[in-house]
Order: sequence, then structure tokens, then C-alpha cells
Amino acid sequence: MNAIILAAGEGKRLMPLTKNTPKALININGKPLLQYHLDKLLAHDYKNIIVTCFTHADQIKKFLIENYAMKKVQVSEERELLGTGGGIKNAMKLINNDDCLIVNADIFSDIDYGKFKDCRSPKVFAVRAKKGDFNIKKNKVFLDVSRGYTFTGISIINKSFFSKINLQVFDYWQEVLKPIAALNELEAEIIDANWYDVGTMDALKNFRNE
Repeated sequence: MNAIILAAGEGKRLMPLTKNTPKALININGKPLLQYHLDKLLAHDYKNIIVTCFTHADQIKKFLIENYAMKKVQVSEERELLGTGGGIKNAMKLINNDDCLIVNADIFSDIDYGKFKDCRSPKVFAVRAKKGDFNIKKNKVFLDVSRGYTFTGISIINKSFFSKINLQVFDYWQEVLKPIAALNELEAEIIDANWYDVGTMDALKNFRNE
């Protein structure tokens, strides 16, 4: 299976930390976020690992050259910020028509990434939440008023789902996952693990106990 790490965003919610540093290189417990994702993916022998970049792209490329030059890691640099969907579509030019693990760079967890290799597209992974993004019934995503689950930023999607999207800049959830869910075809798995969205200053401070 292939893997794409979404690291192109501006990280506005993490300002001022991201003024001079990409959010993927924010330090968590002594290591950049990106390093946690890459090390877990490499440990489980993912076929191709692609890191999207735009904001502070030079820093991300430098980090990859210095730490992963001989590994199966490629860069998908965006000439303009393409959004999560556009970033995935652009990165998928580097892979075959296979299932792909998508991971947001600004999450932190103790999830074993090996478990995802047995999963099939289209699928999202969720955690329980008081104010979530969607409901889950019979292992499927439901877009009703009851929203007790939050999207972890981890999903499995096949390249073929992007073939009919003519947009260049678009949102992954709105243009890809949500329409699949509306057809009752988006699988969901509830993850029982420590998982944190560290994409905001408040969340990062809570995680670091600052």
C-alpha cells in the first residue's frame, strides 16, 4: 500500500509557531511530527511514501534529504496551495492505481500503522467525540444530525475516486469522502487508541500540558 502525508498547509491555527516553521516539523516530545509518521510507515514497509508540501517547503525537503534520503520517501510540492483534496490528487501522480493511506501531518497518536495495510478503500478511521463530524451505523459513515464521532485525519482511498474530479483546488472531505458517505458506501472504523489533533495552539498546549 502507498501512503500520503498531508503537510502542505499554512498551519494558520498554530500561529505564531508556524510563522517560520512548517506545522509538520513542530516538535512533539523531542521529535518533529513528520518523523513519527514516517518512521511508523517505514517500519511497516509501505510501498511509496509521499509528503505533500507548500508552506515552508524548503524546510520539509531539507529535513527529508537529511533524514530519509535513502528511504522510499518522495515529495509532492505544490505550486499553489491545493487544499487537502487537490494535494492528494497531485501526489497521486506519483503512484499507481492502488489503495492509499492518507494521514494528516498535524495529528499525533500511538496507532500502529501496520493495521491499515489490511484495510480497503474507501474507509475512514474515527474516534468518539461529544461534538463530532458524523455518525457511524453498522460500520458506515452517516451524515445525520447525530454526530458522535470525529474523523482522525486517517483514511484509505483509491486513486480512482479522483479520476472524475476536474477541480485542481478542493477539499478531500467535501468533494471525495462526503459524496461517498451520502451513497452509504464509506466504511468507518472506530479506533481505540491515544489520538490527538495537535493542529491548534489550544490542542497543542493541552497535549504538552503547558
